[in-house]
Amino acid sequence: MALELLELIDTGQPVFLLGIEKNGSPLALQLKAHLLEQNPGLTIDFAAICLNKSNPESEAVNALTHINLQGQQVVVVDDVLNTGRTAMALIAAAALKLPAILRLVVLVDRMHKAYPISADIAGARISTLKGQFVQVQLQNGQPFVFLEG
Repeated sequence: MALELLELIDTGQPVFLLGIEKNGSPLALQLKAHLLEQNPGLTIDFAAICLNKSNPESEAVNALTHINLQGQQVVVVDDVLNTGRTAMALIAAAALKLPAILRLVVLVDRMHKAYPISADIAGARISTLKGQFVQVQLQNGQPFVFLEG
């Protein structure tokens, strides 16, 4: 995923990773480590963003209040793109800050979303049945993906 992201960004410009809590933040930090391993001169900022998954729209703008994203390369990182609601809320709030580019990276894209959003980069794209859910658990920093339902 880091190599794919390096193809989408300008490595001469800083990158700002926004990791959606709970599992998106550790994944963003792992992504940061891999990006710096591939390109040690890259400047990367990071912020963990905690949103109420049942009402992310009301919290997304407030979560970015003190973060300057104007003109920056912004990458939103999450573990699973389920309905798309949380990622879409954060992307909409980030877009109001006028970044140079805005990308979405997820470990798993569930493919059956309620909102019209897709990841620029996904570790895996899984077509699930209605009623099935994808769960990611981090164990010793390694993601394990489970299908429930």
